[in-house]
Amino acid sequence: MSGSTALVRGDKHQQAVVEGDRALPQESLGVDEKQVIDPDREYEDTLVTLSREAFYSSKTWFDSSIRVQTERNLRAFNNEHPAGSKYHTEQYRKKSKIFRPKTRTAIRKSAAAAAKAFFSSSDVLHCSPVNPADEKQVLAAEVHMALANFRLDQKNTHWYQTVVGAIVDADTTGVVLSKQDWRFVTRKTQYEETYLDEMGGEHQQLVEEEEPLEDRPTISLVPLENLRFDPACDWRDPINTSPYLIELVPMYIDTIQELQQRINPMTGKPHYRPVVEGMLAASIHQDWDSVRKAREGDRIDKYDNDTMVRAHQSVWVHKHIMKIGGIDYCWDTIGSEILLSDMVPLNERYLTGNRPYVMGCTNIEPHKIYPAGKPELIDGLQEETNDVANLRLDNVKLALNKRYFAKRGAGIDIRSLVRNVAGSVTMMGNPSTDIKVQETRDVTASSYEEQDRLNVDIDDILGDFNAGSVQSNRSLNETVGGMEMMGASASTITEFDIRTFAETWYEPVLRQLVELEAAYETDEAILHVVGGQIGKEDIEAILEVITQPIRVKVNVGFDATNPEKRVQRLAFGMNAIAQFAPDLAQKVDGAELVKEVFGAIGFADGVRFFPHLGNDQDPRLAELEQQVEQLMQVIESKQAEKQVEMQGKLEGINMQEQGKTARDQMKYEVQLMLAANKDNLEGALAQMKDRLDQISKMIDVEDSRIRQKELFLQREALSHEIQEADRRFMLELRGQTLAEGGAKDLPGDDKAGKLTRDRYGMIPGAAG
Repeated sequence: MSGSTALVRGDKHQQAVVEGDRALPQESLGVDEKQVIDPDREYEDTLVTLSREAFYSSKTWFDSSIRVQTERNLRAFNNEHPAGSKYHTEQYRKKSKIFRPKTRTAIRKSAAAAAKAFFSSSDVLHCSPVNPADEKQVLAAEVHMALANFRLDQKNTHWYQTVVGAIVDADTTGVVLSKQDWRFVTRKTQYEETYLDEMGGEHQQLVEEEEPLEDRPTISLVPLENLRFDPACDWRDPINTSPYLIELVPMYIDTIQELQQRINPMTGKPHYRPVVEGMLAASIHQDWDSVRKAREGDRIDKYDNDTMVRAHQSVWVHKHIMKIGGIDYCWDTIGSEILLSDMVPLNERYLTGNRPYVMGCTNIEPHKIYPAGKPELIDGLQEETNDVANLRLDNVKLALNKRYFAKRGAGIDIRSLVRNVAGSVTMMGNPSTDIKVQETRDVTASSYEEQDRLNVDIDDILGDFNAGSVQSNRSLNETVGGMEMMGASASTITEFDIRTFAETWYEPVLRQLVELEAAYETDEAILHVVGGQIGKEDIEAILEVITQPIRVKVNVGFDATNPEKRVQRLAFGMNAIAQFAPDLAQKVDGAELVKEVFGAIGFADGVRFFPHLGNDQDPRLAELEQQVEQLMQVIESKQAEKQVEMQGKLEGINMQEQGKTARDQMKYEVQLMLAANKDNLEGALAQMKDRLDQISKMIDVEDSRIRQKELFLQREALSHEIQEADRRFMLELRGQTLAEGGAKDLPGDDKAGKLTRDRYGMIPGAAG
């Protein structure tokens, strides 16, 4: 009901503004009911006021508390001195001003360790049922695990770049922000369709359909400066405890215009309100952002809107989520001044019912919603190591290229003196009095020692272990144990960062992905693929259980960055199980074991080494076929024994006596084995019993197959008898008879006569 508004009274005699089927209390919007107002105008003004106040409140706090340090962190990541540094002054224009890349090195190593930890296995996540006894939850866990792994493996998801970018963001700025949503893009197609009227006449009609182009989840990183929330929220969960969230999204003009025309099926109205062309053009300009400038470096701002194509110019849209009366509502504005969409409850725009954002980190600092990034942790040490390096370089340059004092007005060739080229001649009036050489002593070893100590301090706080750390600890470098001690402490900090990142960002993102799949997944092709992977072809059954509650975990723990230690821990666990519960060790899932071991050493799931693990065959069926093959081998061996026995009788050899001796010998060996393995007797008996049960089941399956084949033969025989009866009936109509035991060629075109020999065509077991 676009444009239809009315004033109504509730039980509490409270005025409310009604937009379609949504009633918004004016008390919660700050409206004075004593005033005579235009409902449409008041509704729009109130939302714009809320948007403006929330944005400028967060902007003031962000600019004064976070922006400067974030710029320093980003400049350090780009190997640049911070704004206001002495190296940007005129006095240092000709001096050494390198930036030693300690910060960039540490963040790159952290990203490499995270990539090794999260992508060493082919499975991105592990899903398990909340209640293992509930079959629906068990099936739902299998479905979601297959769905998530399939979706994240698609090229358009860019999962690897997203994860590595997230860990780099978290290390650099202190936090990583991402948005999880479902992208559904359609295209209208038209075609002519023929239909028949009541009189049977053909007519043509134009049919218009929506063809889906994209139907997939999206996980996108949000820059730190583009998501604002209240600074007084809970530091452990800012996204869900802040009373408002504002995401700043650059959108092309043609995208906004398209959404102004497209109808939202949830409301029956366009997604965006119409905006006057002049107001839209005035909103194109966006203030330059210093954080984005620090991130991009010396590049021109990509949102400068200098493109000549007007439809491709960017407008900054603010997407608001605000809690009003205990309920989250959503709406969009252009900047903070123009209302772009109506206010709707959060669960109408996002069917999961949750705020689609996640905020994570690698460093936990209590009571700080923006914890320090790695550049901030080593800010002072990075500055000192830069100073030591630059002073040493200046000293070396002066020691190698002397400084001169020349007499003013002495006619000295200053240009030749400054060049200081080997073999050159510098003209002057009196060399002994017109010029003086300033000797500079070469730098001492103390400078390098100071540099080493600074490197060790930086490595200690960042958990970095490299050749410089070894060089600075020569006493420990003498032994392999000392190397392991240094590496162990560094690995602990690195793995602590990775585990913190997994708990605060990686797992929450995957949980939201599972919720999106449960709410939006309808692609039949993908559901068929997933059903084939889990052995469930019924799509309706999959959709029925997809909303069941499940647990989502990531198999990343400590020692996740060391392949050798990961395999050692796995071997230690398997050995412990084999020692205390050998029956369980024999039932281990070989495919998962191979996947974990080969994934740790960089070979994904190990399918290339064990091809049978990569097929889609049911493992129980494969096991049953293997048992059948073993049974056939036993039968063949028995037949071979019979042949040998018959051959022995023909040759006059007493095979029975030899067999008795062999059986006695075997019996004796079995007794010795049982005496030596008395403790394992119960386990062996249990295994034999399980084996007999399996053989019994296999025999039942074979009996069922034989019975099925007999029924098939009976069906063929019955069909043959029916055909034979028809043939005899045709012959009788023509006055002919079919000779007993022989064939009869029918005259004309009928060539269906067949030979009937012995019991051909008779039902098995029937009387002749």
